[in-house]
Amino acid sequence: MNPKAIILTIALFFVSLGLSAQVKDFSGTVADVNGEPLIGVSVFEKGTTNGVITDLDGNYNISVLPGRVLEFSYVGMETQSVTAAAQTRINIIMKPDSQVLNETVVIGYGTAKRSDLTGSIGSVNSETILKQPALSPIQSAQGKLSGVNIINNDAPGAAPTIVIRGLGTALSGRNPLYIVDGFAVSNISNISSSDILSMDILKDASSSSIYGIRAANGVVIITTKKGQAGKAQISVDAYYGVKNMANKVKMANASQYIEYFNENQASIGATWKLADASKQSNNTDWYDELLQTGTVSNTAVSISGGSDKVDYFVGYDYYTED
Repeated sequence: MNPKAIILTIALFFVSLGLSAQVKDFSGTVADVNGEPLIGVSVFEKGTTNGVITDLDGNYNISVLPGRVLEFSYVGMETQSVTAAAQTRINIIMKPDSQVLNETVVIGYGTAKRSDLTGSIGSVNSETILKQPALSPIQSAQGKLSGVNIINNDAPGAAPTIVIRGLGTALSGRNPLYIVDGFAVSNISNISSSDILSMDILKDASSSSIYGIRAANGVVIITTKKGQAGKAQISVDAYYGVKNMANKVKMANASQYIEYFNENQASIGATWKLADASKQSNNTDWYDELLQTGTVSNTAVSISGGSDKVDYFVGYDYYTED
């Protein structure tokens, strides 16, 4: 073969190799499952630093060798990998990451996903509240919220003490600020536990950025139930129970009290003391006389419903405690 022909054949071979390994432009649009474009999605050639981000319309354009893998990543979304092939137009639908916390909580004048919050917040839902029957929904949340101390008051019908951020302020006491469906109230004693949809407690200082000094002891945000479109629904919830003292103090009887009293008198040099128990006519445990088994009953009735334009929820709660 002619040497010139051989050289020309080799040159054409390397040119064809260069053309096959030519970098191509790949472009497309990245959107969520609802078709809304996603801004700032990272599009990288896997294993390299070659990458771009999507613009305001979710568009991207990246230059890579065909056969390389493009990786699409976005906060809160599942990372996707696609091989860049002959098709230069690659559109991507990003799906929510199942590991992301999607619980919605009330944070003041709106709502947010728990995964987006930087402040300290505790939440309980209606199912948790109703599991523990109590006069106040705050009592039902006892022991279920970290950083929130709920101290019961043994007086019948009395509201418990809730301590969110220490012992409280000098002038405003230790009571938190209660927000019920957007309105500030002094207490929630008139709200039935069965009427509450969720209860969110803002525990850190960031809550004061919305509510000011009133939030010095924390904020308890209550969201009540509302009617759903459809036929009227009637709900009845009733229970009856008894209450007794869990840890009763063991009191001294007459003989023991006389013995302790007389020993104390002798230790301080007193000359008089109580007569022996055999000479006492009474041996009454007054602590036991003051106590009795209490009874608790509650009946809650609600009617709810609505249409596409208006909804309603009416509830009545009758609670007694002896």
